[in-house]
Amino acid sequence: MEATAQVNALVVPDNHLIYDVIVGRDFLEQEDIVTIKRGNDLIFKQLPAINDKSENIVDINFSNIERAGDDIAKYTSGIKEEAKQQCTELLNHFRDCISFSITDLGKTDAAALNIRCTSDVPVVYRPYRLAESEKRIVREIIQELLTNDIIRESSSPYASPILLVKKKNGEYRMCVDFRKLNAITVKDKYPMPLIEEQIDKLGGSRYFTGLDLASGYYQVPVAANSVEKTAFVTPEGHYEFPRMPFGLTNAPAVFQRLMDKVLGDLKNSIAFPYLDDVIIPFNTIEEGMTRLSKVLEAFRRQHLTLKLEKCSFFQNPLNT
Repeated sequence: MEATAQVNALVVPDNHLIYDVIVGRDFLEQEDIVTIKRGNDLIFKQLPAINDKSENIVDINFSNIERAGDDIAKYTSGIKEEAKQQCTELLNHFRDCISFSITDLGKTDAAALNIRCTSDVPVVYRPYRLAESEKRIVREIIQELLTNDIIRESSSPYASPILLVKKKNGEYRMCVDFRKLNAITVKDKYPMPLIEEQIDKLGGSRYFTGLDLASGYYQVPVAANSVEKTAFVTPEGHYEFPRMPFGLTNAPAVFQRLMDKVLGDLKNSIAFPYLDDVIIPFNTIEEGMTRLSKVLEAFRRQHLTLKLEKCSFFQNPLNT
């Protein structure tokens, strides 16, 4: 695939140059561009298109992570006055169901990701090229994930490549390209909820609470015999996921099955799950407290934790 790129060019008289063209480092270090030298020729090629919004690619966000204060009250300051104190007390009671950073994520034993493939031939890629500045960022991301047991060093025969993508907000996203592995994975056919049906069931409720699990997929283990298939390579190392990564084709089905199991009889009666989001409808503050307590108790039994920054309590209309 020949590469195309938009660049600013400075044009000067060529009778003063001994070279056909001078290419600057800022051009060479553009994302998704690789260079190949053949004799006196320098060839520019473009990496295969990666859709960083696709579920087929692991999406790992990076930013300078600072542990948030454990003051739960600041996350309930925006809710209705008559519910604020009760909600704060309830969340403090379920403090073990809350993650303030990646360092205290839950880990359930109610589900595990199994990867069954149609071929026994391992998926193997060489690492994609990264600029030195990108390598430094990847090292920090890798160290954060290693420290918190999200990944570990690997000697697996599998090796999917990674890319680093800069987002509009300045943070970086490390993407593991699992497309080749997904192509040979036997698909899990567990049904996903229909959004339209969920909305219909929520009609008529006065208030809503919206819960969001903290890095929900990372709270699910990968089955021991499948960990090697999650392996990926950077230019400087080889790693694998003992926790379920984003981007694997069966991850949504595994997670939805887990949520349905965790909520049990609460599902579609007082709580409506869609992947790592759960909506709790109610008509009175007392009813809302009772329902929230039941859902948190279910999460506690299965060692799941919430991210309060993404939760909305006692809202009308729902704001998630």
